Amino acid sequence: IQFVGQTDLSSSEDWLGIQLTGGSKGSGNSDGQMCGERYFACDPKCGIFVQPDNVTKRQLSCLEQLRLRRELSGKSQRLIEIRERQVALKEKQSKAIELVKIFRLSRLEDQERNNDIRERRMNDLQERQAARLKKARELESRQLQLQQRLSELQKQLQLQQ
Repeated sequence: IQFVGQTDLSSSEDWLGIQLTGGSKGSGNSDGQMCGERYFACDPKCGIFVQPDNVTKRQLSCLEQLRLRRELSGKSQRLIEIRERQVALKEKQSKAIELVKIFRLSRLEDQERNNDIRERRMNDLQERQAARLKKARELESRQLQLQQRLSELQKQLQLQQ
């Protein structure tokens, strides 16, 4: 028995996950997974799920016990290796996700910095344009004053002649 508890199939009843051994190997219908959820690990068609009422315990001979221990010890080691790989993979995924977050944050910071630079440049450009416009208006005003003064001087000159 590799699993005892509730499953996705029925949350109100307990199920047993059994790993088949010996002559029963290969006659199961599962690899320890039910409805997409893994409850234990075994070779394909070497596991079954049953309700506890459908199981009876039998006494194994000494030879059967030795064979079972030998068979399960290899499976236990394999299961440990699988779990270690899963943990390592989850750690790598977590690190990758963290790196992606850092990269995205870095890109956002770069974009904000670039936006700030663009905004400062635009402000500088607008200020220069405003200063040029002011200078042009001052020149126009001065030109108008000079034209009026010239016009006055020409009138005075005509009167004197």
